[in-house]
Amino acid sequence: MPPLAEVHTLNIARKISQMEVARIQRKYHLADDEAIKITDTGIVGINEISIAKNPVYKDGAFTGHSYTLNILVNVAKVIGRSRVAMVTINRDNMYKLVGRLHELFGNQLQLDTRNCHAEDWTLVRLDTGFDLKIPYDRLHEITFYMRLLHHSLNLENNRKCEYKKFKGYDRENIKYESLSFGNSYYFYNIYLKRKQLILQGKKFQSMEDWDATDGVIRFEKQMSSKKIASVVGSPQRLGLLLDEAVSQRIFADVQADLKVFFGAGRYVAYDKGMEIIESSRYPAEAKEYMKIVYTASTKEGFQKMLSGAVALAQREGLDGDRVRRDILEARRKIEALGISVAGLLDNEIAAIQKDTLPNINYLVQRIKVNKEIKREKASFAKIYPENNRFRCNPTIHDADGIGRRKSIAARSYDELEGTVARCLYQSLKSNLQAVTGDTAATARVMQQSRDEFQSFVSQVENQSVKEVVQNLIEQINVQLGGNQHD
Repeated sequence: MPPLAEVHTLNIARKISQMEVARIQRKYHLADDEAIKITDTGIVGINEISIAKNPVYKDGAFTGHSYTLNILVNVAKVIGRSRVAMVTINRDNMYKLVGRLHELFGNQLQLDTRNCHAEDWTLVRLDTGFDLKIPYDRLHEITFYMRLLHHSLNLENNRKCEYKKFKGYDRENIKYESLSFGNSYYFYNIYLKRKQLILQGKKFQSMEDWDATDGVIRFEKQMSSKKIASVVGSPQRLGLLLDEAVSQRIFADVQADLKVFFGAGRYVAYDKGMEIIESSRYPAEAKEYMKIVYTASTKEGFQKMLSGAVALAQREGLDGDRVRRDILEARRKIEALGISVAGLLDNEIAAIQKDTLPNINYLVQRIKVNKEIKREKASFAKIYPENNRFRCNPTIHDADGIGRRKSIAARSYDELEGTVARCLYQSLKSNLQAVTGDTAATARVMQQSRDEFQSFVSQVENQSVKEVVQNLIEQINVQLGGNQHD
């Protein structure tokens, strides 16, 4: 099944009556002539409520006003999935969203019944994308990826996007924390999620919130109504998101953008990239020009290099368009060799202890399809006595399938078995929280925990502990639809 897109925020709109406007004004204690834009809505997941008052004319004569209610929705919060993470645009989540909004529209905003059907509302803005989570044991790669994204960015294409400067964009310690560019149809914000929340002064309400942002690069595409219509369909109703084929089209659209903006080649050590270019079959003159482009892109960034080269050519009376075409052609040739135009620096190679990182597009595809992590099934860690205590060192896996040894000890065999069972259960809970909203990842996490429980229960002696664990295994099987095997 093709990957599904994720959603963070969406803006929906609907024409309402003057009576409905009056009810909303009374609820929020607003005067009749007061502009309506409410950011403190008192409703979880509803970030903003605003009403546009539009004059209506008939045959050139003013006849009154129409009213359009706009609501900004944090999808994950509304359906109770997460406070900080995106959620997958799938049938289950979207049905929950529509149902929850139906309740809120009727009970909280007191809209007429005909306006409570959220699926009929117009989708004005859609903030889609995905959270790319770098595994715990590779967290140091996250800043390297942000630099590589900056340095490989190419805005010289038919997307007609412009780079957006942000506060601190030219400061060495800040400039690689985020990246923004776009046009009148859509806008991309790519940033370190945890850093963004900290800078905004947001409070982490739980360890789950903290863990959910650990190692996360958020790729967020804010789509305007014009872009939504071209990808989702027209008229762009919220109900279209109930169709998972639409979610697949949204993700495919984002992935196509990534290839255009950042290329498809892997990131290799600068020296290795130079060797690959030198050993290619391109003519010697072409290779020398490719090396210049590759070096400048690695050191200062492709877009900055290209803009500077074109500006310099124009100042010296040369053909700037010709220079632009030559540089873009050199980039195309470099990427045809399977490498990115931006190479890894020496300090990055030293930190990751390897000379290659996969392209961002490959990482996204790999994470989104949620491939099963292949691992050998081994018996559970043995319980053994040690200094009048009992101990075992089981390998417990996190949400990404990465296993780590955990040392657990207790004063009795029974106590140790109970402690291990609780550790496995807590691991399951935290892993499920980490993949909230991703159906495929949830199934993988549950299968992973089922394997751990089954391996553990095979050597449990305490009957009470065994019954508890067996009950958990049965519950997981029910959640997985009765699938007893991988």
